[in-house]
Amino acid sequence: MSIGRATAGINQSYFVDINNTGKLGYGQSAVFGPEGNVIYQAGRGAECIPVVLDLGLVRRTREEGLMGLGQPLKSFRDSRIAYPQYDDLGRSRFALDLGPLKHRNKGPVTENKLKSG
Repeated sequence: MSIGRATAGINQSYFVDINNTGKLGYGQSAVFGPEGNVIYQAGRGAECIPVVLDLGLVRRTREEGLMGLGQPLKSFRDSRIAYPQYDDLGRSRFALDLGPLKHRNKGPVTENKLKSG
């Protein structure tokens, strides 16, 4: 459960953890929201889980931060560390076009603020 919540929160996206039932597993599949919240957890038997995903919530979470705090995708996008495996994708693609990285209650983070800590 905690790994599913963390995965959803780190990626600021919905995460669905599908677990097998019967002799091969224990069931209890779960759906997590973009802030790491548990949206639904199934029981131990076979189950169909209809879930409505609010993609606007994903966008708002990525723009405003995880529960108004962490902004991991913006931090990745604006990092001074080079990630050559992602260069072909481009860091400024629509998925990472989320506005400036903001320090909580202090506004946008500038290059000077990054250097001074």
